[in-house]
Amino acid sequence: MKTKTSGKFYQLPDKTWMVDTKVKIGDNYKHLSKKGYKTLREAQNDYERLKSEFIKRNTKTHEVMFFEDLLAKYIELRKTQIRATTLYIEQRMIDTYILKDFKGKLIKDVLQLNIIKDWYLKIMNSDLVEPCKNRLVANMKYILKFAYQSEFISAEPYQKCDIFLTPVSIVRKPKEKVVWTEEQEKIFLDYLKDNNYGDYVLFSIALHTGLRVGELLGLQGKSFNSEKRKLTISQQVVFEKTKGSVLTNNLKTSNSYRTVVLSEKDNELLKEYVSYFNIKDNEFLFFSRDDKTQPYTRTGIFYKLTVYTKRLGIPRISAHSLRHSQAIKLSKVAKNAHEIEIAAKRLGHTPEMFINLYANHTEEEMQNEMLDKMNKE
Repeated sequence: MKTKTSGKFYQLPDKTWMVDTKVKIGDNYKHLSKKGYKTLREAQNDYERLKSEFIKRNTKTHEVMFFEDLLAKYIELRKTQIRATTLYIEQRMIDTYILKDFKGKLIKDVLQLNIIKDWYLKIMNSDLVEPCKNRLVANMKYILKFAYQSEFISAEPYQKCDIFLTPVSIVRKPKEKVVWTEEQEKIFLDYLKDNNYGDYVLFSIALHTGLRVGELLGLQGKSFNSEKRKLTISQQVVFEKTKGSVLTNNLKTSNSYRTVVLSEKDNELLKEYVSYFNIKDNEFLFFSRDDKTQPYTRTGIFYKLTVYTKRLGIPRISAHSLRHSQAIKLSKVAKNAHEIEIAAKRLGHTPEMFINLYANHTEEEMQNEMLDKMNKE
């Protein structure tokens, strides 16, 4: 038998005291009870601590966890599943297009169908290209699955959201070799010059040197000699399935080992860039991390080309077409055997390969120019 005092405190027959009450958790009440207090004052002083622990113990994690804390746990898991460079790109997309919308909100207020539906429609109606939209949808599905498997949400909201999140259908068109006109190239570089210094240097060097993508990504501080205005091509970045991006000195052919002369403008541009970022000999010129120990990625170049060209309304070209653009220009000015040899050497080709790859393209352009002149007469 117990004697009620002060609402939630009771004295037992043995003269000890207990806490016996109901505590509201969410929309329901749960029974809280603890015996063994020697005095009423001891029970009263311990009540708030006891209540706090009881609520925490009986509350589902998702009801008190913020969305950004869930993402932090998710990113920790992804570190064990994917390469660091891939994770870096994935996390940037998540921060920009997912976390930005839900930061400061509880998981229970985010991972429900009406909220996820609004986010999905916002992404689908954005100016992002379809592959980027699908990447974000996939990321959100991974986050939902992680939340469910970690018991932060129940099966019902997980299943409803997961079923709703469907990728965009992409119509694959036959690949065409697209090269920018001089006007389109100027529009592209002028925009970068005004909006992104690092990208301006990256794509200027790519367009004006004709380096292969791996050779471009493999450039380090020691590759650049500003006094002689040249780049030494002796290494490249290749992708290996088990290791990711790997720097190697094994180039495509023996002709690939070469020096590429820079124009005075590009030499000054690269010189200022190296000084600005304080790039050391064994650090990458185009890097994906602030410590400059990881090279920029092919995926990163593809993503930037996709975003910028859509924004500027010019044709999207492949990363390899950056090299192709320089080759076409060289083929137009190389008129004799000696000039063809020099142009081929600049690109890391033999003269025969240079002629076979680019001469036909130039011949077609010359025929079109001749037809235009004839039609004007």
